[in-house]
Amino acid sequence: MVTSLLTPPFVGSDRGDVYVYSDLSSMYADIEAVDASSMDLFDATGRPLRIVVEGPTWTIDPDRIDPPEPERLISILRSYFARLPKKFADYATRAAASPGLEDLLNLRQELAREPAPGVWARFFGRSWG
Repeated sequence: MVTSLLTPPFVGSDRGDVYVYSDLSSMYADIEAVDASSMDLFDATGRPLRIVVEGPTWTIDPDRIDPPEPERLISILRSYFARLPKKFADYATRAAASPGLEDLLNLRQELAREPAPGVWARFFGRSWG
């Protein structure tokens, strides 16, 4: 089975935004098929994930297992961190000093645990915490 060759976490890159998923089920649930077809998807080794879209669902293509491209995923992650708002400058600094892919993925997972600003904070442009 193709999933046994893949290493979590899984990463989706969509026009500069980077999302990280602890497992394939989470990634399948969060990304719609129409979006998955235009995203760059990877496992934790940098292996590009090729997909098959079947109507409103999608899955990893079991017939296309490409070799890892860690430098490509590192580049995507470094670019993502470099564009973060000033509020997350610490993450950008840590990413710039990060020695490799595993550290960058851990950093992105850490950032994913940061509390998201609430609707009112975005509406009024300030923090309520």
